[in-house]
Amino acid sequence: MVLARIVAGIKSTTEGREHLPQGACIVAAQHQASYETFRMFIELERPVMVLKQELTWIPMIGWYMYRAGMVPINRGKGVTAMRKMLRAADAALARGDQLVIFPEGTRTLHGVHAPYRPGVAAIYSHCKVPLIPMALNSGRLWGKTRILKLPGTITFKFLPALPAGLQKDAMLTELRTRLEGPGLPQ
Repeated sequence: MVLARIVAGIKSTTEGREHLPQGACIVAAQHQASYETFRMFIELERPVMVLKQELTWIPMIGWYMYRAGMVPINRGKGVTAMRKMLRAADAALARGDQLVIFPEGTRTLHGVHAPYRPGVAAIYSHCKVPLIPMALNSGRLWGKTRILKLPGTITFKFLPALPAGLQKDAMLTELRTRLEGPGLPQ
């Protein structure tokens, strides 16, 4: 983060920390760049991320991800992967961790809205802990495909928790409305 500021002139700011509960919760975050995956370790006390299994194959980093309790998903395994993810989510939340999931399942360009993957709804209905949406604008400066980073300020905005017990469609609609609605980081 220091290098981002010194080399590229990128600063970051955080809003809405008051919405983060003490202890276990789910953070459903937009994913526009690799920047937020690193920044989560500063923003949250005990982050554990749901991530694609291929990332665990990276030498050294993959070993660290396993040791840190991250939740790797084999996206080609369907129901088997979902069950494994829910067991790992249960374990992380039982430890008091903050489980980070990117609802779209991949990085998307700033302003582009891809369909939400089934994992976020499954975790929400299964785990029974607060789900905190987190909007951001990292893709504006640190884009998915951008080699050169632009100077400016990246904003992370934690939003109020979704109400407990929403049905799948209502939950996904509410989450999308909050993450992509007006008044969010531009």
